[in-house]
Amino acid sequence: RLPTGKPGETGSKALVEFLEHCGADTTLVVLAGRIDKRAQSTKWFKSIEQIGVVVEARSLSADQLPQWIQQRFRRLGINATPGAVERLAYFSEGNLMAAAQEIRKLAALLDKGAKLDEESLEALDKIWERHFGLARDLGGDQALNGIIGDLFGEGKMLVEKVHEGTLSPECMDQIYSLGERLSSALFTFALETSCPDCDVRYWDARHLVKTNSDFGKATPLMDEIEKEVQSSLGPLFQKNIGRTVIVTQGFIGSDSKGRTTTLGREGSDFSAALLAAAIEAKELRIWTDVKGILTTDPRLFSGAKTIPEMNYEMATKVARLGAKVLFPETLAPVQEKGIPVFVGHSLFPQSEGTWIKKEANLERFFSMVVKKDLYLVEDGPKGEKVKTSTGFLWLVEEALSHELKKVSKISIVSPFIGKGLLDLESLNERFFLGSLPFFVISFKDDVLTFLVENDSCESVLEDLHRFLPC
Repeated sequence: RLPTGKPGETGSKALVEFLEHCGADTTLVVLAGRIDKRAQSTKWFKSIEQIGVVVEARSLSADQLPQWIQQRFRRLGINATPGAVERLAYFSEGNLMAAAQEIRKLAALLDKGAKLDEESLEALDKIWERHFGLARDLGGDQALNGIIGDLFGEGKMLVEKVHEGTLSPECMDQIYSLGERLSSALFTFALETSCPDCDVRYWDARHLVKTNSDFGKATPLMDEIEKEVQSSLGPLFQKNIGRTVIVTQGFIGSDSKGRTTTLGREGSDFSAALLAAAIEAKELRIWTDVKGILTTDPRLFSGAKTIPEMNYEMATKVARLGAKVLFPETLAPVQEKGIPVFVGHSLFPQSEGTWIKKEANLERFFSMVVKKDLYLVEDGPKGEKVKTSTGFLWLVEEALSHELKKVSKISIVSPFIGKGLLDLESLNERFFLGSLPFFVISFKDDVLTFLVENDSCESVLEDLHRFLPC
């Protein structure tokens, strides 16, 4: 194995000597990283070319991935539009295995020239049988069954479109909207039954959340959203103060032509913030599967603690670094209006959570965002460029060589970065970890980002929780 694609002087001589004397019954397999033009002109590489076979299997760049996806579709006889290909490339995030799995799933529906087959109808029928069953269990009335029936008809029409070869981003957004619309219809009926004193209304978010026409990740048009919300929902809230409950959908909206759009991944929290800002709510509550925003990922360190409060700036930084509990764009609409946000656990609504607001007590605040299973390599245009004392390396999620050590990237967010306990000297003394020391990537704007060996990640997180004020 040659992880760097360069065997060095001693290795080059050994390879040349071996190739000159090896017999016909000897097989040598050399696995190497990227071999640049200079290395291809060396004697050891020329010797391999002369008596063997060189197979190049380079990783795809971001620009090459859509072409690779399109070629896979064509082999299966599927006519995918450029927009659909770009969408799949975006959501697969460079993971070829994930992209290939999605292509195979679509191939099950999209055999060339096929009409709507029994397998597709059966899958669609099972989805709707489940929802009709939930409606029966809730004691659903004719109106609820009518909504589900209409959505079933829409879903069937969309599947027929897909079989005709229409797999555009616009079509995909309409398909994605069905789940939100089904679940909100069921929830509205359940709420009406359990809260008879409340005026519960089902509202289609596409009539409220107006966006541009960038299907798959549409941009909200805040002025139009405020106009729609204030003209339709405003009077309802004023008429029945404290009694009106609006049930709507997250993630979806519509453009100026009334076509369904989606806001991208984790768009439901974003929808909530847009609507809260539009009605100038007193507060926004986001319910998730953890007890607020924690000091780090509880799956990596069970002793992670809930952060009681933080300001908008710190919360946005934590989200942009990759914390899963918040979508980076969520806070912008409410921050502009100064609306406080509470993040809590949906199964434990009375437990602690995190308040995000303009003025917050940051006296003991810190948060650590972790990304595990990364590699430092010499060449990796898809990764993050890292400056070292000898030049630049790349931080990537995949590497050709399995001999490279995996590393974890830890980002500490705190207003005390560079001050007191959180200066470089004190941290470096504490977290020097053998062959891979406390390796700083960046140190600015309230964020310290560094690397540690993958196997040491959990112990470093534990140490940091003892070391830092919390």
